[in-house]
Amino acid sequence: MIAVDTNILVYSHRRDSEFHSAAAAKVRELAEGRAPWALPWPCLHEFFSIVTHPRIYDPPSRADLAIDQIDAWLETASAVLLSEGDMYWPRLRGLLADGKIADGEVKFLHELRGKHPLFSSLQDPQGLVRGVRDSMASRGVDAVLEEIAAIVVDKDYRELCFRLCAEMMEADADAGGEEADALGTLQVLFGYKQDDVKRILSGVDHELHKK
Repeated sequence: MIAVDTNILVYSHRRDSEFHSAAAAKVRELAEGRAPWALPWPCLHEFFSIVTHPRIYDPPSRADLAIDQIDAWLETASAVLLSEGDMYWPRLRGLLADGKIADGEVKFLHELRGKHPLFSSLQDPQGLVRGVRDSMASRGVDAVLEEIAAIVVDKDYRELCFRLCAEMMEADADAGGEEADALGTLQVLFGYKQDDVKRILSGVDHELHKK
């Protein structure tokens, strides 16, 4: 089975690429053929981020056109998606269309599944992260964190929650102010000492503490 990488997807979509004709012809051949061909989700994430980025293309592809392109690829009978479940694209598609998720967060949500087994076991984990962020925006960060601390009592899930908070901030380049203080607030609510924080955040970029 042939798996198509990010560059081929980008070149086949962007008509201003010098490799457009060759890449588009190859993708068309795969899409119209009977043999299965693969689309890895990380490559689709990167495709959307690249073609819609104004610092890479001038003008960049409109988000709706990039989404339509992914739709067209996924509608081909021979296309096989590598990783993620059947409902992943409908959920992610809605977020991208609404402009409610940043490029860095697309990659962040995908990587969470591999990095945190507990996160992957949750029902609708992407919806959970989105719901928390929406609640913080409408009710305030402190109110939501206090509610989380009261509900999440299991040690493992508390540590997962703390790591997710740290990694969400790392993925969001615009995090600041009240959102940037969330980690410290959660540390107090969970009763973590500095040694606890260092252990839990092992492997997370410690530069986020300087935000």
